[in-house]
Amino acid sequence: MLYIGEREICFDQSELGFPSILGCHAIVYVNANGLFGFHNYGGQTPDRWPGLSGAFGQFVNHHVNGGGAGTTLYGVCFATTHRSYGGIPRTSWLAELTAFANVVNFPGAIWGYDLAASGIPNSAYVSFFRFPILGTCLIQARPWVANEGTAGRNLNAANHVTTAPAAPIYNINQVANVTTAVGVTPLATYYPERLR
Repeated sequence: MLYIGEREICFDQSELGFPSILGCHAIVYVNANGLFGFHNYGGQTPDRWPGLSGAFGQFVNHHVNGGGAGTTLYGVCFATTHRSYGGIPRTSWLAELTAFANVVNFPGAIWGYDLAASGIPNSAYVSFFRFPILGTCLIQARPWVANEGTAGRNLNAANHVTTAPAAPIYNINQVANVTTAVGVTPLATYYPERLR
């Protein structure tokens, strides 16, 4: 299991965790080999999507496990509140996720869960657990407690990188320190809706 901090991209065969999802977006692409995740910090406006999704696509498409057949793409965020899409938030939510699907040439199902419906008042910890046979994920979440994560050296550099924060071009960079553990507060299960 890997924990994905802000602006980080990861691959794990079975489970990914996203600390502190408030205005951010937990994006997970599932293929036959595992889970590719991106913690999209900010980036809710259309002008940011090409650069951010491009960095994600660069990671997936050059990763040793990136060539597996895609099965699902998920997005979990406070879509209708803290994400600040403006206008028609559900339309923007799907458009953002479609940008990420396009860079990995994924024409399939996109699912999302709006944390505004979860009862979690503010920042959330979100976990994705892969069901390999189904090609789907169990999505669980709970309130995030500030500073509960434990930091340590990144011992999995091939599977855990970060993106440069300068728009419009985002490059893949190595990350020295990452979240290596979070608290053990019980998680609740949430069921996504199909967006595409």
